[in-house]
Amino acid sequence: MNSPSPIRALLFYAVIGTPIAVLVFLAATQFFAAWDGYAVGMLPLRSEDNDAYRVLVVEEDGTEYLFRWPKEIAEGLGIPLTTVLAPPPRIPEDSPHTRKSRFTLHYLVQAPGGGHRIVPTTSPHALALAALVWVIGLFARNMIVAGSPLAWAPQPTTLPAPLPPAGQVAQNRAARSKKGPPPPRMRGKKKRR
Repeated sequence: MNSPSPIRALLFYAVIGTPIAVLVFLAATQFFAAWDGYAVGMLPLRSEDNDAYRVLVVEEDGTEYLFRWPKEIAEGLGIPLTTVLAPPPRIPEDSPHTRKSRFTLHYLVQAPGGGHRIVPTTSPHALALAALVWVIGLFARNMIVAGSPLAWAPQPTTLPAPLPPAGQVAQNRAARSKKGPPPPRMRGKKKRR
């Protein structure tokens, strides 16, 4: 029985695993999301470097979204800091407008001076998540096919010899040495001449 080539097995997995990893990447970058609303409140995220804010976006119809925006995007837009992210009864007129179209990797945020700023949704975290999913999928494939996360193909198994039927003594098939037993020792004293 010929074992499959590791390159062939890897290519076969890549055909299946890569589209799944791409879908994970696109989902992590909000590729399928769309909104058109106003940023009405933000809350600093509790992290070591405080480099992001949790931002509440409310659409005209009252639909709410929570996003994680980088500090350099959220600050300077005039979004009020709150301790609880809850939508106001009425959207303030000075709230910055934000919009994202479906199937894009960026969103727009209204700049204070007018116009919109383009903000990419891609990040190293999303790429690392997609790579992690790809590697875990590869290990899972190897476990299912070969029984080990690092093996590409199943290894042949060798079974021990069957036991003799009940009531019979097992034959010892261990190899015997070709040398015989040691010569017998002479007992007693040697006779003098």
